[in-house]
Amino acid sequence: MNRKLTHWIWFSLFAICLGLFFGGCEGRSGQSADTNPGTPVAVSGDATLQVQVQNYKTNIYLDDKYIGTIAVGVTQSWSIPSGQHTLKATNATADYNPEEQTFTIETGQIYTATISWITAPTA
Repeated sequence: MNRKLTHWIWFSLFAICLGLFFGGCEGRSGQSADTNPGTPVAVSGDATLQVQVQNYKTNIYLDDKYIGTIAVGVTQSWSIPSGQHTLKATNATADYNPEEQTFTIETGQIYTATISWITAPTA
């Protein structure tokens, strides 16, 4: 086999491997179902985060830390510190893009979020 062709084949295989490594095998939305988020961290504070899930089991993250999973139709509350936070919800059973919102909460307040996955999951 000629040397140029051999180099081209190796380069092509290398490029394919890089694409698989960095691109993964996720769905078209770029986010696979979040089926194994790990162990939830404990949070506590002087305010309350209340999250209700209307459809699909959902994993909840506060400031990029996994704090728990909520079943369909359940409302879960956490005691959190006052201040600015980012709430992220990922679908635990289907391929949806994560939902994220930033909010500020003061001492004694309750911040309520309702999660409803309304777009069709990707194939």
